[in-house]
Amino acid sequence: MKLLTRYSNFFIFIVFLSLFFIYKPYEQFSSQLSTMLTGEDKKVYKLSEKFTYVKTLFVAVKGFEQKDLHKLNEIKKRLSSNKEIVLNDPLNNKELNKYKQQYKFYLNDLKYKNIEEINIEQKLKNIYNEMISSPFYFNIDKTDPLKILKKPQIKTKIKLKNGQPILEDYGYIAFFTIESKTDENSRIKIYNFIQKELKQYKDIKYFSTVFFYVENSQVIQEDAAFIIKVSMVLLGLLYLVVLRNLYLFINIAATLFTSVIAGQLITTYIFNDTSIIALAFSTAITSVSIDYMFHHYLHNYYHEKLGFNKAVFYGFLTTISAFILISFINFPLIKQISIFTIVSLSVAYIHFAFIYPYINIKHVQPYSKENFKSFFTIKGEILIIISIIGIFAISNFVKFDFNVKNLDYQNIKLKADREFFRSRLSTKDKIPVIITANSVDQLISNAKYIQNIDFDCIIPINTLISKEEYAKQKQKLKEFNFDLLREKLNNKAAQIGFKQGYFASSYSDDIVFAPYPKYTKEYLNKLGFNIVYDNNKYISSALVSKDKLDKVLALKFTKTAQSSVLFSNSLKKVYDELILYGGLTLLLIVSILAFVTRQRFIYAIIYIIFPAFLILVYGCFVPLNIMHIFMLFIVLAIGIDYGIYMNEPILSHNTTLAIIYSLISTFAGFGVLALSQINSLYSIGMTAIIGIFGILFLLLFQYRKPHR
Repeated sequence: MKLLTRYSNFFIFIVFLSLFFIYKPYEQFSSQLSTMLTGEDKKVYKLSEKFTYVKTLFVAVKGFEQKDLHKLNEIKKRLSSNKEIVLNDPLNNKELNKYKQQYKFYLNDLKYKNIEEINIEQKLKNIYNEMISSPFYFNIDKTDPLKILKKPQIKTKIKLKNGQPILEDYGYIAFFTIESKTDENSRIKIYNFIQKELKQYKDIKYFSTVFFYVENSQVIQEDAAFIIKVSMVLLGLLYLVVLRNLYLFINIAATLFTSVIAGQLITTYIFNDTSIIALAFSTAITSVSIDYMFHHYLHNYYHEKLGFNKAVFYGFLTTISAFILISFINFPLIKQISIFTIVSLSVAYIHFAFIYPYINIKHVQPYSKENFKSFFTIKGEILIIISIIGIFAISNFVKFDFNVKNLDYQNIKLKADREFFRSRLSTKDKIPVIITANSVDQLISNAKYIQNIDFDCIIPINTLISKEEYAKQKQKLKEFNFDLLREKLNNKAAQIGFKQGYFASSYSDDIVFAPYPKYTKEYLNKLGFNIVYDNNKYISSALVSKDKLDKVLALKFTKTAQSSVLFSNSLKKVYDELILYGGLTLLLIVSILAFVTRQRFIYAIIYIIFPAFLILVYGCFVPLNIMHIFMLFIVLAIGIDYGIYMNEPILSHNTTLAIIYSLISTFAGFGVLALSQINSLYSIGMTAIIGIFGILFLLLFQYRKPHR
């Protein structure tokens, strides 16, 4: 039984390690920023990934010479060899060209108000003369030989050369659609294929939004792995050097791994999409749980069986209570980190408080036996007054950044490539919008309505005929009297010398009065238009001018698909919750601190107010994002632990050492996050560093009354 008790920590670790390999929680972590979205915003973001403006691959070859065009055609051939990469070539879309030919009298206006305005005889003579004088075959559009239809207005700033689109001041360009699945593995596969095929070419530029998903994901994963490794090495070395107890160190490693695995299992069970940022945070939070071990071990609770450590329990209870309150904030990343922390800290505390006293850990004396003596001290009352006045004085100067997208990795190279194509394709000031309708016909009508508000918007399905346009144009065509036009045309043609019946098929009822198209999602997809059917709605996309965006979004059938707005909306929805639960957390912390410290409350509360003041000072120079604010509450929760531990008339040497070791441990765990390229982790790391230095300053320089 003693053997079972002594090695119970390792038995528990083996059980959790087995569960780790059975359920594989690490496979459910996602590096996609969409894990930070909530509700409708997340749904719209997922929908937007299905549209062409997101899936388009732009490839531009520098130069306008024949060799440059040959290079582009070679690239087209290479990329098109992959079934998941489709060349966008509306000029050669047979279904679309057939549609345009069939409905040309509805897609284009008439040049004339009536037949009397048309000089039929003169037009026919011109055709006849060109036919007999042309050495080559002279092609006539038999459906409209008199050219009574206006030429279609092509609403694009893209110019053509040798039948190929070009970018001015650069060269030829081709457009592709990436039709791969939206899961991470499929995107990586298609990304690697594109890179492999195009890396051999010089003087080309290429870009797709899909690249952001892959490259940012890879950087985030590598960055998170690096942070976890560095943090584990630093913490491992710290514990080994500070404790000088190999048996204790091995037990601590097993406990911390157990707590992290437990946190991962529970978090990934609750959330289908768990942010990898929560995983990186997991290593850092172990540096907080180690506090419980330091205060038990350095006060000899493990060797002499001193009973229950109330100070550590109050510190643990306060921290957990704070995270429970924060977990009610409906922001996925905060929820995930909070739940992970609650589970991880609880598992670690149970080990350090109730299992370790029975596993025969010998106590090793610390390096020093005297407290640090500072060369100056400052009274707690003065620090509180300075902090409170300072908080009120700088409150109007603190800057905030509520753009959640700024929490992601900032891929400068891809942003430059995106800007290159946007500026030359005149889409720089266009905002993506989603259009919804109950039917395809209604979808086209809605798109036309938007076009009337914003003439410069880009909506591919606007080239199709709506029911209203069809009915209106059909009435015009009926009033034009095509029966009389055909009669005059054939009579004049015979007189001029055309063979009998040469224009018999011209302006026939089949073409002039073609039936209204039977639009279906499948038919529009064949025509080259990207239509999605979701939740009993037909959905398409548009790129709307910034100055018309508010008017367009005021329509019931439109929603913004701009990712920065979606993330901002998600954050705005939780802003009130952030204030509410943040305030309740602060109230809870202060209440518990007052209950535990009582007469010495004034000396303990400074461990909350002073770090908060320093972080707000930092916010005057660097805009505080939601992760700064989240970490601020964590620093306050950590601060109360030290406030409780400091609840002694005179600091014992063991308490001082425990706090210093805990601070170093927390710095190693959270401070290393400041090395991250991901702004969310960097924000957590910087906030932690400032808070830790504030607490360390208080520990070393706060004045304490002499005690006999």
